[in-house]
Amino acid sequence: PETSVVGIYSVDPVSGDYEEIYVHPVADVTGPYMTEEDHLYGVRIDEYYPEFISIDSKSPRTETQQLLLAAFPQGYVYQTSATEDRDKIVFVVSAPNLPARYYVFEPKTKKATFLLDAYPDIDSSGLAMSDAIELTARDGTVLRGYITLPPGRAANNLPMVVMPHGGPHARAIWGYDPLAQMLAVEGYAVLQINFRGSTGYGMNFRDAGYGEWGKKTQEDIIDATRWAVNEGIADKDRLAIFGASFGGYSALQAPILEPDLYKAAIGYVGVYDLDMLYTTGDIETARWGEAYLDTTLPDNQKDRIAQSPAQNVDKLKAAIFIVHGVDDFRAAFEHAEALRDALDAIDYPYEWLAKDGEGHGFYDVDNRIELNNKVLAFLEKHLN
Repeated sequence: PETSVVGIYSVDPVSGDYEEIYVHPVADVTGPYMTEEDHLYGVRIDEYYPEFISIDSKSPRTETQQLLLAAFPQGYVYQTSATEDRDKIVFVVSAPNLPARYYVFEPKTKKATFLLDAYPDIDSSGLAMSDAIELTARDGTVLRGYITLPPGRAANNLPMVVMPHGGPHARAIWGYDPLAQMLAVEGYAVLQINFRGSTGYGMNFRDAGYGEWGKKTQEDIIDATRWAVNEGIADKDRLAIFGASFGGYSALQAPILEPDLYKAAIGYVGVYDLDMLYTTGDIETARWGEAYLDTTLPDNQKDRIAQSPAQNVDKLKAAIFIVHGVDDFRAAFEHAEALRDALDAIDYPYEWLAKDGEGHGFYDVDNRIELNNKVLAFLEKHLN
């Protein structure tokens, strides 16, 4: 196909001939909707919000999906399981301000009965909605993402936390995000942008991030931050950046490129020295690891050093908080140690939280509570 966008095709394995079934002009197909007999009746698209696209309008599955979407406009509907004759269907409704809520649907009576909340202790009435945004980067590239405002607050000169996603070959998506909700409920606007290198908008957009982790990808994050300021949403003097994994890398690299933009930066299980990816963590041990790094990282050491936060701490002005799991299998703990040692070498102050037994993210409940409390205290100290 001429397009770089991921679509659905029918392929003859003998001749190699293919027929286009569905291709969106901008967004990749997130996933197919298929019956147990592998009959395709729809696809999901996430250009902005989750969207069901009918492929077979006569399919009973299509009718059910469209009926449920119309009946529950407050969120997106996923059918999770059903009885063999499909006289009962379990589905879940979810949205940024609605953690997963499960129902049982009976097609014959068209009746839906509440089943359970995935997070019964969360009062969804106090959560924040996320809205899709679109902006243009400095070189004309169109970027899409989401802004989450504190509940009941106008988009007017708010303190803001930018949350770059991990990956980088992943994407921000419209849906429930516990960290974004925590920040929004505490009064912060939250910006999540799909920078170049993200998935979801075609292979060309993904590949545009190759070799640009610390440059154009970060410029997209910076341009999105400035967009929020120029739109009057965010206070230019109360900006922070907080991310995990590649987002943790971005949380340090973006303030190195623009030292006066962010007042605070939180790197969570991030990578901070690109050359270390060849010798630490599980990427270098994978069969595909070295080829992946050769493709996605700058092809010369000079550029890798320039795009490594641990090698450029002298450019920082933001307050720094480093968070890492000692047993991280992906972004090895050595990355956090390298960043810490570089900061110590120039007597640059920082906060530090490292936990034994934690890997690529904190999973112990007590550790997560401690992390969340320290993140909120750190932001309160430097943004308010």
